[in-house]
Amino acid sequence: MMEEKDAMASEIRVPTLGESVAEATIGQWYKKPGDPVTADEPLVELETDKVTVEVPAGISGILGDILVGEGETVGVGTLLGTIIEAGSAPVVPVAEKATAPAQKTRSEPAASEAADNHSNSQSGGAMIDVKAPSAGESVTEADVGTLYVKVGDTVKADDPLFELETDKAALEVVAPVAGTIAEILHPEGATITPGDVIIRIQEGGTAASAPTKPEAPK
Repeated sequence: MMEEKDAMASEIRVPTLGESVAEATIGQWYKKPGDPVTADEPLVELETDKVTVEVPAGISGILGDILVGEGETVGVGTLLGTIIEAGSAPVVPVAEKATAPAQKTRSEPAASEAADNHSNSQSGGAMIDVKAPSAGESVTEADVGTLYVKVGDTVKADDPLFELETDKAALEVVAPVAGTIAEILHPEGATITPGDVIIRIQEGGTAASAPTKPEAPK
């Protein structure tokens, strides 16, 4: 059993979630123990009342133990699992108790979508989804008002990102973390519903270049 101890391992921990966010809930694991993973590939989704965070792999290798299951609440810095470095890892038995079979079907496309999101970034920082908050019990939709940022802009935590307008009020949504605007999913004037992802922020990283504007018709 000494070969298991000699294998180099990387820890998967809960990243900083924002100045005022101290804990999160495990949304879903995209991999199960024994699965191969590559560096920067999304492994687990964390959910808070403000954002959804995807935690990527620090190294390429094989997913070892999953220490915290889906649905459990964790604090910043909590050890979620380990990755055994490729080439030095023994065969890892599948720990069935750490996985949630009921969510296996939807985890595969979710992992693919998350991987696409990370391919748009140039660093290993977590990709933060900024969602439209609830504007009241009787409000089911709102319009995106002013966008204060564009793709490629750097922001600090609590910087205003965009304004939501309803028939009752206007609500300003701020950045939950510091980072770079990686993607804007809804333009000004778009009608959205609470929970829709409006902006994605690359935490502490550098986003890919903004898309080139189309040329005017000749």
